[in-house]
Amino acid sequence: MMVNRDDDEVLVKGTATAFEVLEALGESGEATLTEIAERASVSKPGAYKHLTTLDRLGYVVKRDTTYTLGPRFLRLGSWSRNEMQLFRAAKPKIDELSDTTPGLTSLLVEDHGQGVYVYRAGDDQYLYERPEGETVPLHASAAGKAVLAALDESEFERAIDRHGLTSVTPNTVTDESALRTELQDIREGGVASDRGECLEDWHGVAYPITRGTDGPVGAVSVSGPVDELTGWTLDEEISGHIVSTVESIEVELFMS
Repeated sequence: MMVNRDDDEVLVKGTATAFEVLEALGESGEATLTEIAERASVSKPGAYKHLTTLDRLGYVVKRDTTYTLGPRFLRLGSWSRNEMQLFRAAKPKIDELSDTTPGLTSLLVEDHGQGVYVYRAGDDQYLYERPEGETVPLHASAAGKAVLAALDESEFERAIDRHGLTSVTPNTVTDESALRTELQDIREGGVASDRGECLEDWHGVAYPITRGTDGPVGAVSVSGPVDELTGWTLDEEISGHIVSTVESIEVELFMS
């Protein structure tokens, strides 16, 4: 997430740069100094200083000429997630849903106009390919579109203005008028879907977690490779399981 360095006089530029370096590294998985500097749009000397500092603090690991994120981030992520009331209420329900549906079952929340998968359950192979913490454009996934459909107009425009409607695959909806039409269909039908819009060979369906008219707090989705979902009716059979799961999460969150 690139930071507008001119929009806040109290912004600590060094801190902002450090996080840009970290996000560039996280998106790469493993990368050289040159690759990180280019991806983060910072100088190589600047990137080197930040990476060296983070290495000494245990947040980055250097192996020969490449860098990876260190395991200390797992502790921070665990603290953050465990403090989420939504996570505590949703985790057991999503585990139950995963036992009755194929593919990958996920909990997504909106963060600064993007979708972040904060919990996932399913086959280990899918969890490796699409790990917790994955960030996706809201308009390119079923869960993200479920959230967008539940936002009010000003919040929707803010999310779109912030990140645009970038193409993730050839199937991604990048026309705002077409997206608005689809979101209206989601509001009327309740369930969002994507057909290869985030990953070409993956399909998925999702339903938002909401608190009355206060807007969405997240979304639950089931997704997977097309061949894994063969024999299931996404928009009927699986969506029914998802809606029941969301309703039980909402009861746990807002009525207990």
